[in-house]
Amino acid sequence: MLEEEYLCFYDQNFISTYGLSSSNIVDYFSSSQFYNRQCVNEILKMQSQFANIDISDKLTSTIGFYYILEHQADNLFVIAKKEFDGYTTIVLKVYYCMFGYIYCAPTLKSISDARTIDCLSHLNDALDKYEQKKKFSWLRGLEFKDKREDNEKNKEDTKLMFEIFHEFCIKNKL
Repeated sequence: MLEEEYLCFYDQNFISTYGLSSSNIVDYFSSSQFYNRQCVNEILKMQSQFANIDISDKLTSTIGFYYILEHQADNLFVIAKKEFDGYTTIVLKVYYCMFGYIYCAPTLKSISDARTIDCLSHLNDALDKYEQKKKFSWLRGLEFKDKREDNEKNKEDTKLMFEIFHEFCIKNKL
């Protein structure tokens, strides 16, 4: 897993001053450690600093990578890091902001790795149980223990030990 997947960002000052909305979520995101200042957002922000230009149209058509709000629901904002190479747009990363906390969304690889580890853990537990239940006899081959069988066998063993002890006591007159 990547280091970014373990990080979180929260800025109480920004939230208390401006609040969070679809119009300022990218600005809030730009103050996080996930934001790369070499992006198209910063270049266009500097170019339009003194001219009152809407950069949202130019953002998706300028070559390079940029951050854009993909989806918004009640207290959830989804921000995508995309790259435009002149012909196609590729999603590089996805971030989400819930109640002011920004997280990096896990990658498909990290999700599949975690599920694979869970699957192997369950398989290991099943093999351990299998090893506990099996027994091998040279006469009968591979057999599986049953709890009832174990209890009956213990009772039979105890009964046999009692009989042997009883015969020993009678023979030796104890």
